[in-house]
Amino acid sequence: MILKNINLSPEFISKKLKKDDKSFLVEAYLNEIITKDNFEFKNEKNYLDKLVKKVDVFKEVSVRYSKDLQVPLAEETISTEGLLILTKVFVECGKTYKDFKLLNSALKICDGILGQLPKKDTLDIKKEITEFLGNV
Repeated sequence: MILKNINLSPEFISKKLKKDDKSFLVEAYLNEIITKDNFEFKNEKNYLDKLVKKVDVFKEVSVRYSKDLQVPLAEETISTEGLLILTKVFVECGKTYKDFKLLNSALKICDGILGQLPKKDTLDIKKEITEFLGNV
């Protein structure tokens, strides 16, 4: 499974328990797809594309949306850890499935479009994407 190498803190893992059937909780979703044994990109592509739009167009990712990800239901944005995990999901899926839109959004996040990620993580992610693109 391509996303199994993404490490989660115990606090982030606990968000899995806070799933909600009436709305889309971004961090719970990220937790779920990372821990899935049978990740299928084609099944998740719609959600990932909508999250890309939140990054590229709206320049923020709320913690909670309507089920269809159209309407933010909270003013609070995802945590720094959530943002880092979202970026890593974009990178892993972008590389594995050659989806350059995901890689582009990951780079935008690294450039600080949604706030600052830890510098070491940012440099590592940019290096990983650059090396991948050099081999395409």
